[in-house]
Amino acid sequence: MTTTRRQSPDQPRKRANAIDLLGPHEVLRTQNLGLKACRAGRPVTSCPWTDAQTPQDQARRKMWVAGFARGRTELRQARPR
Repeated sequence: MTTTRRQSPDQPRKRANAIDLLGPHEVLRTQNLGLKACRAGRPVTSCPWTDAQTPQDQARRKMWVAGFARGRTELRQARPR
């Protein structure tokens, strides 16, 4: 007799992540756009995907903000103490 795992009906649905939706190259490219925007002194509201409707655009917005946040962290760490 083989045993199979039971799927519990109360488990949350698995959501697709950015890599699944966009692919690794586009994720890195989008993060770098956010990083460059931060280094240029632009505000986080300058994200090109602020009004994202599709799951792909929402993933792009999330990756852009992640890159922007990385830029802010790098700027903060570069300050003299």
